[in-house]
Amino acid sequence: LTRIEIPNSVKDIGDGAFRNCYGLKNLVMPRSVFFRWDSANDRWVGRDFYDVFECLDERGLPLPFMWETVVLLDIPPTADYEDVPGLPIITRFRDMPNLRSVTLPGCVRGIESYAFYGLPQLESVTISGDTVADSSLPSDWSIGEWAFYGCVNLTHVDIPDGLWAIQRRAFYGCSSLTSVNIPASVEWISGGALHRGLP
Repeated sequence: LTRIEIPNSVKDIGDGAFRNCYGLKNLVMPRSVFFRWDSANDRWVGRDFYDVFECLDERGLPLPFMWETVVLLDIPPTADYEDVPGLPIITRFRDMPNLRSVTLPGCVRGIESYAFYGLPQLESVTISGDTVADSSLPSDWSIGEWAFYGCVNLTHVDIPDGLWAIQRRAFYGCSSLTSVNIPASVEWISGGALHRGLP
């Protein structure tokens, strides 16, 4: 199994549904990978997507994912965002050494510190649409510290309006960057945010 494309109509995916699918490379994933439908309260609540795709070695220790491309289709507007650590999901992509491209929906509210840390193959991260399209989300989201540290093949970052801050050394060591589109909504760029970045 090398590719999975799951439609947004799927409301629940059980833990371990794709456990030890070591060959996965390309994924188009619905909201149910990152949110679980709570039928009792008629709402979506957050979950850890690693529970769905966990890969373990013979000793039961976690293995890195070999994913190359990831597309997240949507985040539900009725989700209980307080239940989602580091909404949305952009906290552990650093464990994916072969990752080349990531496409995220416009309603993300932040890229956590170290989210894409040290991914040598990463070339593009696309955030589609308006980051503040959902009025229930705060507009003051940021790119965290060291978020793209050492992504030496990252060439272009196009950030839609809604970003408030680029934190310390967010793009440190991104030596292949040729352009960064910084929207007018940005009010603060921390020291060293692009240190040793644009050649």
